[in-house]
Amino acid sequence: MINRDMRKIVFLFFSIIISCGLYAQESDSLIYWTQDRKLSWDDFQFVHEDSIEGFEKAGIFSGFVIKWDKEDTITISVNVEFDKFKSWTSDTVSSLLLSHELLHFDINEYFARIIRKNCSSKLSNGITNMDLFDTSIDSLINVCFDYQKEYDYETAHGSDTLKQKVWENRVDSLLNVMKAYSVDN
Repeated sequence: MINRDMRKIVFLFFSIIISCGLYAQESDSLIYWTQDRKLSWDDFQFVHEDSIEGFEKAGIFSGFVIKWDKEDTITISVNVEFDKFKSWTSDTVSSLLLSHELLHFDINEYFARIIRKNCSSKLSNGITNMDLFDTSIDSLINVCFDYQKEYDYETAHGSDTLKQKVWENRVDSLLNVMKAYSVDN
């Protein structure tokens, strides 16, 4: 039997792509997080017959894309992407379930803003040791992963509507606090 945390690891995979000087092109399967573009059930295009052990009704495949260029100066870009062809649902009707999955995407954006702030601070302080950036980014991604697990646990994967609303308000507030580090700015 697969435990609950392992199932979430399978379905809430955080892809981390770190490349030096390489810029991946956006494909038809990827949607980058923006304030104006909210996901819909139509974006969840992976065909998934049924959930593992009947538990999950949706799975979002969202992660961080971190790129840097180290020529004369270090340039770091951090984006959050959603993969349409790896995200799935067996329930295209539930707005509550969609809200729950979307908040996972928003939580990733919040942590991307923290990473952007952290990298910006390092750069403005003259830090150029890429190992320090790697260590810091890895640590923040681990904190994000734990935060995602806490969110699922506290909201019972979105089925506790009161806790879900509390988390939506919390994450919205956190995004507003970190608005200066949004790519939309």
